[in-house]
Amino acid sequence: MTSIDGETIDLAGYRGRVVLMVNVASRCGLTPQYKALQTLYETYRNRGLVILGFPANNFRGQEPGTDAEIKEFCSLNYGVTFPLFSKISVAGDDIHPLYAHLTGRETNPAFAGPIAWNFAKFLVGRDGRAAARYEPKISPDHPDVVAAVERELKKLSPVEELGKRLFFDEKLSSPEGQSRAVCHAPEVGMTGPDAAAAAKVVRAADYAGLFEQVWGNGSLAPEKPADEIYVLVAKSIAAFERSAEANPFSSKFDDFWRAAKKAGKEVGLPRNPDNPFYRMGSEWNWENYAAENRGKHKVPTLRNVDLRPESGFVKAFGHNGFFKSLEDIVHFYNVRDVEPGKWPAPEVPENVNTEEMGQLGLTDEDEAAVVRFLKTLSDRLR
Repeated sequence: MTSIDGETIDLAGYRGRVVLMVNVASRCGLTPQYKALQTLYETYRNRGLVILGFPANNFRGQEPGTDAEIKEFCSLNYGVTFPLFSKISVAGDDIHPLYAHLTGRETNPAFAGPIAWNFAKFLVGRDGRAAARYEPKISPDHPDVVAAVERELKKLSPVEELGKRLFFDEKLSSPEGQSRAVCHAPEVGMTGPDAAAAAKVVRAADYAGLFEQVWGNGSLAPEKPADEIYVLVAKSIAAFERSAEANPFSSKFDDFWRAAKKAGKEVGLPRNPDNPFYRMGSEWNWENYAAENRGKHKVPTLRNVDLRPESGFVKAFGHNGFFKSLEDIVHFYNVRDVEPGKWPAPEVPENVNTEEMGQLGLTDEDEAAVVRFLKTLSDRLR
């Protein structure tokens, strides 16, 4: 497909997401549905919904503009940010193959039939199959449409379903029989056997067919290296752990991260040339093992550092809970060595980091900014 900006877009890139496809027009009595479409997109996009708009001039010439004119109209009048595509035909002899598939009795028998007017809607599930069809006059904010979107979003995509099957496979634990359903919560991650043992288990599992459906024919072939299969196992489990079923939360920082990536900004930290690990011998330097273990380990984070069940709840900070607010612990690490008599002696003096912490030189405004940032890391429902 060609985007409204002239870029080639492979619709396979939306695999695993819930997609609402709509043939749109700028001079139709139903054109105000753009507003409801944008609202629906903003409400559910972080949970996996994408809306695809396909301008079409099939009905009484109600989409006569160029792609550039259509894009400007949608942006200025309705603030549209969901993907729009170059104008196509959705009916007649010159019907685009996509809509020939969506309306064909052999290719989509449950929802077949010609498009009658602008703003017909096809809802496609995470598995790539049509889940519902709505006629033009049914608005995107209609309760039936919203309920169907909610229902499809709760379903796992094929790779997420595969990850779930792998995650809870008792034979993939080490030692065998310690199902992650019993001893590990999803956020802990996978702890399983080595690559060869894992590949043997997966090849014999009842979900082997699903594995090849997700990762392609031959992905479990006997000649396939066990290490490569192990990587696919890790990627599958990671997909499940990211799913709404395993992790139904988001945060303000996630919004910032997505916006930064969309804007093409580099938000990752650069390599620190002063870090001694880059100069260590290979037997000590874990960089050589990073690629093959990517996604297989979890590390402590500051996520939910200030999450509490209610605003008045007192939360403790530090390994022994000495501090009772973010403000206190941030201030402590900022001026600990500048005001040494202000706090009791350290519990374990050998653990005190005096090179990087204790005199950060932050102003009161700087401390407040750090605290505000830390509070953005609290989870919320997606």
